Amino acid sequence: MTTTVGAPLSLLEDASFVREAIWPLMARDDPRPLEPPPSTLVRRRRPDGRLVAEIAFPGGERAFAKLYPEVASAVAAHEIHRRLWAGGLGRAPHLVPEPLGLLPDHGVLVLSAAEGEQLEAPPSGSLEGFRAAGRWLAALHGSGADPGASEDEAQGVLRLARRAAAATAVRPELEEVVRALLDVLAERWSRVAAGAERAPTHGRFSAEHVYVAPGSVTAVDLDRAALADPAKDAGELLHRLRWNAGKRRGRVPEDVDAAGEAFVREYLRSSRFALATLEYHWSFSIVWTLLVLASKHRPGKGWEERSGFLLAELGAVPRRCDALLA
Repeated sequence: MTTTVGAPLSLLEDASFVREAIWPLMARDDPRPLEPPPSTLVRRRRPDGRLVAEIAFPGGERAFAKLYPEVASAVAAHEIHRRLWAGGLGRAPHLVPEPLGLLPDHGVLVLSAAEGEQLEAPPSGSLEGFRAAGRWLAALHGSGADPGASEDEAQGVLRLARRAAAATAVRPELEEVVRALLDVLAERWSRVAAGAERAPTHGRFSAEHVYVAPGSVTAVDLDRAALADPAKDAGELLHRLRWNAGKRRGRVPEDVDAAGEAFVREYLRSSRFALATLEYHWSFSIVWTLLVLASKHRPGKGWEERSGFLLAELGAVPRRCDALLA
């Protein structure tokens, strides 16, 4: 039975709650009073009810607090961070946010703030940040840490099938297109399936989740971390990097190509995993985005305007993978 948290989304903006419940997790043995009071910047409100907030304390300390609509979700996220932190990613240079504490009565997880600058995508200069992201991902995959969850490939296929059904319900005229997309995935999986491996994975790896500082790299948003095929993380980053750059202009700038290449080559140099199934996972991410486009009405930025770019991306994945993995 699911236990629902009754806390309102405004809880993390309540200075009294932050002072009395969150500050002790930050301060530990520090008896300083909080004067002036802490300030809260709400970073993200998710459709499922989750809220992410950055809390700044008077002494310069920062923490991230995540509020979940269900106790079980908060507990699971805390356990993932605890396991990864203890499993090798609690020491620089490759880090995850330290789990400072769990407030189960409120469904709140408190994490240390990531140090450094968020990875810029598309890059405006040096590609070192993308090389650092490749090294971080190699460190995660090679850590041997157990996130406490294991991805069920059958569930992934089922989610894709449900998304495909939703797309054709909204746009029946795309039934043949959707069927063709699923056929492409099936064919690409059949060619690379023997190379699938298992490792601790991020689960939603993209440039926006990586922070680079002198001497350290931290990745955030680890709620979906699980034992899975490591190529999934690389495929997700490559798709999101190119999609975010190309969805408005219909093309991908050269610096984005260079960033993706820098990321993959540094990963391969630093990792024992060969990304043998990259073609499939990269393709899966593109097909998922196509199905999301088809299942929602978004005037000016929907299927008609953006599917052409994604279909071209899907067609080019085998060639791009051959070049990157050569």
